[in-house]
Amino acid sequence: MTEFITVYDLAQSSAVNTRDLLVFAEFIAILLTLALLRPSRRKGAIFAGAVACALMLFASCYQYLQYHSMFDRLQRGAYVKVDGTIMDFVPGDPAGHAPESFSVDGHRYSYWSSKDAPGFRMVQGRNGFLHNGVHVRIADINGAIARLEVAR
Repeated sequence: MTEFITVYDLAQSSAVNTRDLLVFAEFIAILLTLALLRPSRRKGAIFAGAVACALMLFASCYQYLQYHSMFDRLQRGAYVKVDGTIMDFVPGDPAGHAPESFSVDGHRYSYWSSKDAPGFRMVQGRNGFLHNGVHVRIADINGAIARLEVAR
């Protein structure tokens, strides 16, 4: 019997990408600093800060809803079980400039480390644990990898 190790499980990941929240927070801090230092531009900076806060809230809610939908389906077992050997592996760029992709049992997966969506996005590049010939088990939800297990 083949032993598998879980390398990714959506249930163990964060619902909201904190990197995005930090970018919004930095932008808001800059706008508030401008509002304090330039009284003549205070109204514009406050308005832009309010818009940035609204966008941050919208983005966080959207990410949470996407995550929760996938999490619920994973918990209920409402996913496609894909079991097979990786083929057609194309290494990606860990910096997020190029996607990583591969096929397993007729299912094609492609993902970017920089894309904000729930599911496996850990681009390994040429030296990672994913490559042609590796046996994997995948919990597939609408083409996204909700759980990834690799044979030892």
